[in-house]
Parts: sequence; structure tokens; C-alpha cells
Amino acid sequence: MYGSNGICVVEDIQKMMFPYETAEKTYYVLKPLSIRNSKLFVPEDNELLMSKVRRLLTKEEIDAAISENSGKADKWIEDKNARFAHFNSVIKAADPVKLLSAIKCIYRRKGEIEGSGKKISGADENVLLTAEKLVKGEFAHILGIEEDAVADYIQSKA
Repeated sequence: MYGSNGICVVEDIQKMMFPYETAEKTYYVLKPLSIRNSKLFVPEDNELLMSKVRRLLTKEEIDAAISENSGKADKWIEDKNARFAHFNSVIKAADPVKLLSAIKCIYRRKGEIEGSGKKISGADENVLLTAEKLVKGEFAHILGIEEDAVADYIQSKA
């Protein structure tokens, strides 16, 4: 996983020098599975960018993340700017436990306000779609199921 880019294949590790650099560096060349014709070049010596790279979860870790999240969700943040900042940090971190918590929070809020004919904001809807895409992509890949079956899997384990 590479941040919010989702599952990537390490296509190569090579020394390169981009025009703005003064010396060769070692780069991880990542190919996102969900973005055709895209490659990401992550410099090995950049701690911030390398911190976004993580190995995929195992089935056991997925089950533990679901279990850890059972019965809890992020608290809804009324201030839209603070909420956006929080959700944005969750998306950037791409931590499955935090993503699941954010998804549950948005669904809970959606259920609360839809009864009165309101909808969640476009920004909240985008966070929901992005978080679901990340969770479904990783979970489906590891579990060997279709992305459409991930929600049922989560519910069966919660």
C-alpha cells in the first residue's frame, strides 16, 4: 500500500537522477494496481514518503481491524473545516482501522440526517467514497473476493 494510492506493485528499485537533483538516489518504482499507466517514484532517503509505504494486511490482521472497530466510530465533528482536516489525515494515512472508523462515522451521520430529507456534504461523500475504495481494494485483494462482497464480509465479522 502506498498512502491513498492503494495497492501497488514494487516494479523496480533503481538509482536515478531527476533534473532537479544533484546526485543519483535510489527510488522505489511503484505501479498502482488501480491507476492504469501510472508509476510512482519514491526516494528511499525520504522518510516522509517512505512512511506512506506499508505491506498489505494479512487475513488475520483484516479480521483484527474489523474486530477492533466493532461498535465504535469516529465522533462526528460539527465544524466542517476541522472535520475535513481530520478525514483528510485519515485518508492520507490509509490506516485500515481509522478508515473503517471514518466510514462508520459518515454512514451514521448519513442515516441521522437523511430522515429529515438532508444529505451529507459533497466533501463528506468524497471522503466516504475514497475510504471505501481503499478498504475494499485491499480487503478484496487479500481475501480473494470481489470488492462488492467486502461490506458483507465486514458485517459478518463485526
